[in-house]
This record gives sequence, C-alpha cells and structure tokens, in this order.
Amino acid sequence: MLFLLGLQDTHFSRMLPEEARRQKQIYGILIAFEFLLALAAGLSVYTFTAVVFQSIAWAITAGIFFSLLTLNLLNLVFLATLNPSDDTLYKNWISKKYSLKDLNDEKIASLKTNAEIDAYLFDVKSKIRTKALSFQQKKASFVFTFLRNLFLVSILTLLAVVVANGLELFFFRHEINKTIHDLLLSNTLTDNWTKEHLLQQQGGKEFLLIESNSLLLNLNLLTRGLGNWKWILDFVVVILFLLPYVLMYRSPEFLKGHYMRELVLHQLEISGRHFILTRQKVMEIKVYFDSPEFEEQLFEKLYGFKKP
Repeated sequence: MLFLLGLQDTHFSRMLPEEARRQKQIYGILIAFEFLLALAAGLSVYTFTAVVFQSIAWAITAGIFFSLLTLNLLNLVFLATLNPSDDTLYKNWISKKYSLKDLNDEKIASLKTNAEIDAYLFDVKSKIRTKALSFQQKKASFVFTFLRNLFLVSILTLLAVVVANGLELFFFRHEINKTIHDLLLSNTLTDNWTKEHLLQQQGGKEFLLIESNSLLLNLNLLTRGLGNWKWILDFVVVILFLLPYVLMYRSPEFLKGHYMRELVLHQLEISGRHFILTRQKVMEIKVYFDSPEFEEQLFEKLYGFKKP
C-alpha cells in the first residue's frame, strides 16, 4: 500500500533495518487511516445519492467515485505537506547552490563517465546526510506557512462536515424513519403536498434507507433529533479528518524522519545528474559553435560555396 503515497522501497533500503521497519509502519498506519476516511466519505455520498435519486445503482456508483476522489484528495494534501523540516535538507532541496556549489565548468568537464558522475553525487549525498544527522529547524515565512495550512485545513474541514452529515443520516436513519411515521400518523402535518410528494414514494416504488424524498427535510429532522449531539458528532468527524494532517505536520516521524531525508537526497541526485548532463551538452555545443568547421559549414550553407 506504500505506493499510494509514492513511497519507494529503494529509499527504505538505504536506512538501517530498524529505521526502515519503523518508517514503513508509520506510513502504513497513515495510509490505512486514509482508506478509512475514504470509505466513510463513500458511505456518506452513498446515503445522499440514495435519498435524492432513490436508486441503488446510482448510489453505489456515486459512493465508489467519491471514495476514490477523497483518497486522491487526501494523498494530494499529505504530499503537499511532505517537505523537509531540516534546515540543511531544505536548503539543498530548493537550491543547487548549496548542494552543488563546487560544480563549475571545469569540474563538470572532468566527469567524463557515468561512474565518475555517480561517485561525485555519492560524495555530495554522503556529506549532506552526515550534516543532516544534527537536526536544525528550517526558517520559513510565517505568512506563507499560515496561509498554506489555513487553505489545506479548510478543504479537509469542509469535506469532513459533508461526510459527517451523510454518516449521521445513515446511522440514524431508523430514528428518522420512526419520526416520519409518527409525523404521518399525527394530526400536526396538514400539508397534503408534503405528504404526497415528500413522504410518499412515487410510482409504487419503495424507499431506500430513509422514507422521504427530501434531503433537506431529513437533515432538518436529524438536526432537531440530535440537538447539541450533532455538533459533537460533527466535531469528532472533523478531528478525524484533520488528525492525519496534524500528525504529518507536527510528528517527527514524517517531516523529520529517515524516509524524508532519503527522499530529499534521491531528488538531489536526480536534479544534480540532470544538471551535469545538461551542462556537459551545452559545453559540447559551445565548443562546436566556436570551431572553424562550424564557421565553414555555416558560410557554405549561407552562400552556396566554400569559404575561400
């Protein structure tokens, strides 16, 4: 399941066995939590769709779709949080002037084979890894951090409130149905249109889950029936949706963990290798453009005869 967050076994292989086991366990718990939240979201939308469309096929389809959508949204939120907190790793991660500060054209020209490039990058990673063992908190803009966290928390909170209402409708559907039955048997409901169109199924069909055609009516009965308990249940669901994000942002197991370090070093290796190969190609092309052969070929192509 680790691949859902883009986690690669090659990064775990560079850790000590105990470190790798611990990190796999931590990320495995996070992914399991994601699945539970995605299933809860799917069940919530299944309930909404069943009440609105009174179709089991539409309800199952919408539930599965929203469950997958929620899983991907949670992945996106968590991956947006997965940035290094260590000052050394962060500086080298955002700018090559730290990790590749000695990589001038002369040094690049001396790296003639892939083995030499591998050896150079291995030395760079080893130095950064050793320095990163002594953790130092990175300095980040308060405004940027606050706005990013506010945006992500708002998305998760909005999603949690929607899911909470759907779950409450599903688990308290029997109580809502009993209230509807009591309402129909009493003399308090005098509106015939409400009885015929909202509280009775059309075309001889049977109701799904809740015996009402009105989602707003069901939510109103739910709110009235639960009272203050509804706010408590909503708050619990919101906490459940925010908990993985808070743990990722505050727990040293993630942003300060061993996997985060190896991930950054791997990305540094990729960017460093591409920079070296690109710069070597630029230098090769520059040498060719400055050569007499290029000048003679260009003259012949422009004028149709060789340069005298």
